[in-house]
Amino acid sequence: MKFLGYVYDAFGHYKAPQTLEDEFALVKFINEYLEAPQMVVTDLNDNQLLLTREGVDFYSNLSSLGIELGDVYRQIREDQPDSEDDSHQKPPWEALYDPIGLSPSEVRMRQNVKQSCLAAKTVKDVAELLKETYFSVYFYNQKRDKCWGHLDVENLIAELLLQDGEGYWYDTGSQVKLEGESRVHHLRSSEDIHEFLLLDTPTSLEKML
Repeated sequence: MKFLGYVYDAFGHYKAPQTLEDEFALVKFINEYLEAPQMVVTDLNDNQLLLTREGVDFYSNLSSLGIELGDVYRQIREDQPDSEDDSHQKPPWEALYDPIGLSPSEVRMRQNVKQSCLAAKTVKDVAELLKETYFSVYFYNQKRDKCWGHLDVENLIAELLLQDGEGYWYDTGSQVKLEGESRVHHLRSSEDIHEFLLLDTPTSLEKML
């Protein structure tokens, strides 16, 4: 069976789809582009079979064709070249987090939070997903010259940060209450920090110094 593979960049653009002639080509495609901003696999009738974003699978209907995604991941790991470093024998998330000593449960929690960040639509969504975690979150305005961080997830109060002449962010000491329904767009996630663009920045916040 043939498939079509789409690879998106960070701006949602993609080039012409790749035709994947068989399951082996499908596995190779997934292995190559799993960490892309977005990857989509469809059949030749444009029925979606797989959707991943930055290594996280959001949707899979490959099982309807008798293809189990878990088996695909295992095949990818088995195809990795042998190495004295046993990280090649471990799932990608284990190899990534082993050096900093995270438990499997904490790794799963981090992966779940990252997936939730990608799906978050509002400030309230972000606050909810950060509850009972130790992660930090920062919201940037459209011009990227103001930032609100150190969010209190219960009352949505955050501190205003500005940039100095060298581009470093510093606390101003001013606290503001963000609007829970303000729309957000996920920018990036690092180990313990999640950053968002605040799409609906209230005028009162923009005028703050």
